[in-house]
Amino acid sequence: MIMASKDPPPTTIVTSGAGGDVVNRMVAPQAYHFYRTGQFNEKFALVGVDFKPLTDAEFKKGVRNAVEKSSFGLGSELEWRSFEDRLFYIQGNFWGDNTQNRQEDYRKLAQRLREIDSLAGTENNFLFYLPKVSSKTS
Repeated sequence: MIMASKDPPPTTIVTSGAGGDVVNRMVAPQAYHFYRTGQFNEKFALVGVDFKPLTDAEFKKGVRNAVEKSSFGLGSELEWRSFEDRLFYIQGNFWGDNTQNRQEDYRKLAQRLREIDSLAGTENNFLFYLPKVSSKTS
C-alpha cells in the first residue's frame, strides 16, 4: 500500500498532450481533486504542453470544463480560482520532424518552466507525465 506523504513536496507537473482526451478526462480532474483534498502542496503548478496554439486562459477554460464534467465536480468557486492560478500552457511541437524548430521549442519550454517554477515556488521539482501522443500534428 502506498501512503500519501504528510507534507507533499512542492511540484510542477508537466503533461504532454494537454489538448487530448487523457489529460481532459483523467489528469486534470484528478489533479484538481488532489489539490482540493490537500494531497498536493500549496506550491504546485500544472503545466499543459501541446502543439495546439492555446493561451493560458484557453487552457484553463478547457480544464474547468473537464473538471465540471468529471465525477469530482468543481466544488466552490474559491477552490477553483486557487487551482486555476496554478495552471499554465506551453505550445510547442516536441515530436515533429523539423529538428531546428523542435530545438527552439525545447528552449522555450525550458525558459517557461523556469519562470513557472519561480512563480509557483516549486523548487525545481518537476514531474513529467508523457501519455502516448499521436505523431500527427495537423
